[in-house]
Amino acid sequence: MNLPEIKVNIDVKADLTQAFTELSSLPGKGAGKVWAMLMGDKENLAEYRRKCLEAKAERDSQLIRRGELDFDPRSGKVTPTTDDQLMPLAYDIITLVERQQETASLIGNLRVALARVQEYSDEQVSDEPVAPDWFTRWRHEAKMIGNPEMQMLWGRILAEEVVKPQTISLRTLDVLKNLTPIDAHLFCYIARLRLNTILVCTTDILNSDTNKYGLNTDASMRLIDAGLVSSIQLMRIDGKIQSKTVQQFQRNDALVSIEFNNKGTYGLVPGLALTNAGREIAQIADIAQLDASDLQYFAECIAKANPTAVIRLHAVPIKEAATDIKCIICEYKPPCPSA
Repeated sequence: MNLPEIKVNIDVKADLTQAFTELSSLPGKGAGKVWAMLMGDKENLAEYRRKCLEAKAERDSQLIRRGELDFDPRSGKVTPTTDDQLMPLAYDIITLVERQQETASLIGNLRVALARVQEYSDEQVSDEPVAPDWFTRWRHEAKMIGNPEMQMLWGRILAEEVVKPQTISLRTLDVLKNLTPIDAHLFCYIARLRLNTILVCTTDILNSDTNKYGLNTDASMRLIDAGLVSSIQLMRIDGKIQSKTVQQFQRNDALVSIEFNNKGTYGLVPGLALTNAGREIAQIADIAQLDASDLQYFAECIAKANPTAVIRLHAVPIKEAATDIKCIICEYKPPCPSA
């Protein structure tokens, strides 16, 4: 029986080798930790390669003695003794393509992670190793992720764990692996509305389709189904008391201070409660810097939920776990109500 010729382009070995070489050459403590988790100690890796070559040489020697391979002493090449080339099974081709696709996806996620850890100094990267079980789980899932927007999340979440181990839970990885690209795109945009443990919003906003952030009832239900938001019911939170009239709210990159008037009690900020996984993913999904329009949005939400007036909001950056109070990212002062 004549089998049809199967033409499949599966030769991507050179590209992957170049990518691994590039990743292994990155400097810095964080990059070193990632490489050690992925490939082990470089000296041990060299010894492993040497033993593999010795084992292959011994195997080829046995096949030559049995007449299954020919050795040409002039060229040093080892070739099969027959010219008959067996057609590779379709299953073997599919398996090889699958493995190469998984390797390419893994490299894509590692690129994002290593680019992120390069932003940290060696002093900022913890000496504590990432738990082997955690990295095994991450690697198993990351090799299935080829979408660029999803790779941004998977890469940054590895970087977060490398810099500060035990920051990201295994449950969060379970939530992340079930996100669709649509979920990821939506959450990356809405995550800028996070203050402390909530996504700031009001009932009016959820019932409207006109707000620029796209946070409405349909979006919130989608986030609930994804395991990022706990309930459609709004909750109200207060912040850390900074003075008699000022509360402070935490974000991953900034602290937002809200100054209330002194005629009433502190205001409470309304919003949708994030799950534990939602909070951890929001830390790495929120990559857009706050601006005055975001603070205006917060002020309007607070004004609708409280009789207490907001006088001023401003955000200051968090750098190396300390706030830079002299550097204001943005501020917003609501207009004074007409008499």
